[in-house]
Amino acid sequence: MAQGEHIAFLSVNTRGTGVYNIETGYKPTGAAVEIFEECLCDIDAWTELALSKGFTKIILEGHSFGTNKIQYYIQKGIYKTHVVALILLGFTDSYGGQIAYLKKTNRKNENILQEAQALMIQNKPLYLLSDLHINWGELPQTAQSYLNFMSPDSVLSDVLPIGQDKPLTNFRSISLPILGVVADHNECTVIPPRDAVDLLNHENHMAQCHMIPDCTHSYTGREKELISRIRQFLTKIHLDIR
Repeated sequence: MAQGEHIAFLSVNTRGTGVYNIETGYKPTGAAVEIFEECLCDIDAWTELALSKGFTKIILEGHSFGTNKIQYYIQKGIYKTHVVALILLGFTDSYGGQIAYLKKTNRKNENILQEAQALMIQNKPLYLLSDLHINWGELPQTAQSYLNFMSPDSVLSDVLPIGQDKPLTNFRSISLPILGVVADHNECTVIPPRDAVDLLNHENHMAQCHMIPDCTHSYTGREKELISRIRQFLTKIHLDIR
């Protein structure tokens, strides 16, 4: 754990790290096989480690898909009451983004779900779907994972549906300070990043969302501005969390 300004920083992975890791006797891991709800197990474990070291107030920071995971954690995580703030970097509507990708490529989610369901009937949950870039045009995904992510009533579909014309019920319910930062292009917000920033700030008075210009999803070349935004946020909420 790196420490500075009275805050310790622990950088961790979840079981979605990597792409497709299958080994006999071990839990399959990687983005292609991930089950969204299982992120709770990973964040529980890392939070428990921090608590065991004497830290009692946890700030969860996630990037991209990680922003969905930490928002879900404060709904269902074992140690959610120890979480005092959220930092959402490159906040994402993962479900809505996949729907938008399929629409752009003239495909329907229903057809992909049918392929996944057919593999499940054949008892092939860890078989990859035929399009090896089915996940946002970038990654492969197994039948079981795709059904978990992209079924119409999936947990993922309700986490942050900024591009789905649905109420942001879960986001509205967050009663913690929230920092959100996105770039101005090549983002995963489905709607224009500026509109997404305005929407989240409107939906939750605890949200402090910003857009950084002239960079992309990874903030390349604008890291100093990102650090400044995070430091300002932490300074502002410091009196409330110590």
